[in-house]
Amino acid sequence: MDFDKMMNTWLDSEDSWDEYKKDEQPKNRLKGNERSFLRKLHPEAEIDLHGKTIDESETLLSMFIKESSGRGLRKVLIIHGKGNHSQSGPVLGIWVKHFLESSSLCGETGHPDKRDGGTGATWVILKPQGTDRPVP
Repeated sequence: MDFDKMMNTWLDSEDSWDEYKKDEQPKNRLKGNERSFLRKLHPEAEIDLHGKTIDESETLLSMFIKESSGRGLRKVLIIHGKGNHSQSGPVLGIWVKHFLESSSLCGETGHPDKRDGGTGATWVILKPQGTDRPVP
């Protein structure tokens, strides 16, 4: 038995290796056109954290992300404001960014167009939970 045939036989016997076979895309990864679609997708839900403290925001945002993910939503919007009226400068926007980066439910993030909130809002693509939906 030559090496290539032996290697292919071994790879075929290992279910966990299926997604790494040559010329196959792992099921949990987005292709370029899917990623582009999600980036352009209008958010399917939003939460407004204007005027909330970080403690209040943490509770509300955590519940919002869990519920949105549980409902199978793909993209949501968090409105946090630009911090123009805060005496110590923008706080919530920075905190939201850190929250989303540390959440296992959240994938790619960005800011919408200026007409949709610009830097005063952040969209996030949610990772699929218990489905075959690709991960951003």
